[in-house]
Amino acid sequence: MDPNVILQQDPFSGFYPGTLTAAATLVPKTATSFVTGSTQVTTITPPVPGPHLLTLIFTDAAPSAFATSGNLAKGVTPAQNTALVLAYEPRTAKYYPAAVSGIIPVAGATAGPFTTITSITVVNGLVPALTGSA
Repeated sequence: MDPNVILQQDPFSGFYPGTLTAAATLVPKTATSFVTGSTQVTTITPPVPGPHLLTLIFTDAAPSAFATSGNLAKGVTPAQNTALVLAYEPRTAKYYPAAVSGIIPVAGATAGPFTTITSITVVNGLVPALTGSA
């Protein structure tokens, strides 16, 4: 084996996302988890002690807003089938939701100055061009 090759594996990511039932305390075992149900989440048990990101995908049609009474720094209302990314900061022992200014809607919807979106360009997961009519 080449001594210059270092193999690394995220200790909690596994090959497939896990599935959790919404509860006051979530205990994820994978970096990405599906969450079923609509119980309000107040605390997430960190799967590792250091800084990390968690992605939660809520499958229920009406997931409940997160409460800030536990280790969540900001209340946020997840949307069905939309990834919610949370960053854990161990010094504060809090999870912080990723800042999102808005969801890019599908063609035909409205966004910003447009009354109708006619095309969306995606390059490397980013949207550099959005065209439409006012």
